[in-house]
Amino acid sequence: MCSGRRLLCVAQILNARRRDDGSREFLVSFEDGADDEWVDEADVAPDVIEDWDAGVEYAVAREVVDIVQVGTERRFKVCTGFHTWAPHT
Repeated sequence: MCSGRRLLCVAQILNARRRDDGSREFLVSFEDGADDEWVDEADVAPDVIEDWDAGVEYAVAREVVDIVQVGTERRFKVCTGFHTWAPHT
């Protein structure tokens, strides 16, 4: 997810905070494994921020354990060290 004026390759947002002027900063992890860093909101891709604001979490699944259809949404039971249900996007 590379975007922003500095073209940061953000793997995920870990935390957020507001500055005194009302703008946001995000603590992010990077796809290349660089140290986590606080960065300006403008340096993070809008879709990554939308996922953070919506409460979407990212994880690497070891395996898909089960799949169910719930209305129009397909959900996968995945193993990431423990079993959890996750919607398919």
